[in-house]
This record gives sequence, C-alpha cells and structure tokens, in this order.
Amino acid sequence: ESGFTQADVASWAYTGTGVYQGRAKVEELRAIANLYPENVHVVVKKGLNVKSIADLKGKRVSVDEPGSGSLINAKAILAAYGLKDGDYKAENLKPGPAADKLKDGGLDAFFLTAGHPTAAVVELATTTGVDLLPIDGAAAAKILADYKFFAADEIPDGAYKDVKGVKSVSVGAQWVTSAKMPADLVYAVTKGLWSAKTRAALDAGHAKGKAIVQANALTGVGIPLHDGAA
Repeated sequence: ESGFTQADVASWAYTGTGVYQGRAKVEELRAIANLYPENVHVVVKKGLNVKSIADLKGKRVSVDEPGSGSLINAKAILAAYGLKDGDYKAENLKPGPAADKLKDGGLDAFFLTAGHPTAAVVELATTTGVDLLPIDGAAAAKILADYKFFAADEIPDGAYKDVKGVKSVSVGAQWVTSAKMPADLVYAVTKGLWSAKTRAALDAGHAKGKAIVQANALTGVGIPLHDGAA
C-alpha cells in the first residue's frame, strides 16, 4: 500500500518516462513525503590513480542492473564527463556484488546511490581501501540542468574511514503510496511521521535519520501529494 523509492523513479513512473519508457503511466502514484537525500557514490579502488570520472575511460565500471534508475543516472553522469557506451567496460552488478568484485580485483569502480554511510562502502573502506570521485564543476552543472530531481550535495570527510569527502549530487528518497489509499489513513501515517516520538527514533538511528525533517517534506517531490498527506 505504500513504499519507499527515489524521486527520479517516482517521476518516471508517473510520467511513463526513463525506466518506465513505453510502459503505462502510474497515474495513481502519490507522495506522502520526501525523506532524505541519497548521494551518488562513485567508488574506485585505492591506488588506481583515478582522480576524475573522466579517468574511468577504459576501466571496468559497474553501472548497476538493467532497468534500474541507478543505471540511467550512472550513464548520464558518465556522459556529462564525456564517456559514452563503449568508452569503459560496463558491468551490470547490484552494489553488493560490485563491492565484492572490486575487493577481489575484478572491477575498478562502481556507482551506488544511497544515504551515507552505506554498508558496502563502509566495509570496503576498512578492508580494501577506496576513493570517492567528485561530481562537480561543469559536469555537475549539466547534470543538475538536465535532471531536475538531482540536487547538489556532498559526501563529507570521515563519512567512510580514511576516505576524503567529495562534492556529489543526490536524489531524494521518498515515501509514496496510491491515490486509492483512504485520506484518513494517509493523514494518520503522515501525522505519525512528523510526531515527537518518531523524531526521537529518527535522531537515535542511522545518520540519515537526522536529515528527515518536515521543512524538506516537499523538496524535489515531482508527483502529486496524497490528499491525506496534504
């Protein structure tokens, strides 16, 4: 009846574009709230002497699974740095298997969209050693202009052990539901989300819990709000 998704996927589903190109529009999709930013991580094995996404030319790069929002985002970011299909050796792995393959020496880099710190990168940082590549400058400006659901963001120093922070882009993790859900039920859910009890639980949990604030509830929401949430 409700679930969590990225702002880009919600927008594509509602409009029948992106990964939903050629499929029926999910016109009954409704938002409850924007929750927290998920950062695009471009993770490379330490010691590769790769300083920019442009340096991934000829490298083995996992861009996530076919049909995933992350795949479209990864290709858009690579293109903004002048890399098209064929300029790098693409692999289609989920973040967990991609991290394992990088650790084993079978992969040079992978794209991951998640709130930091995320477990796969935490483990790599402490075992294998990794660097994060920045998404900044003219390439970031192009991405932000072309894809309205992205926002300028950063992954700070110390988010991962011995990993220097970088400028990045993020996409909102959103709580969505169906227009068919009763307004009184969605009203109660929304009221519960923004309650003092939930605030205490969010502040005591994952680092991103503190980023879930009512002031950002509508940030980057590109689909209609459910009547109950409104």
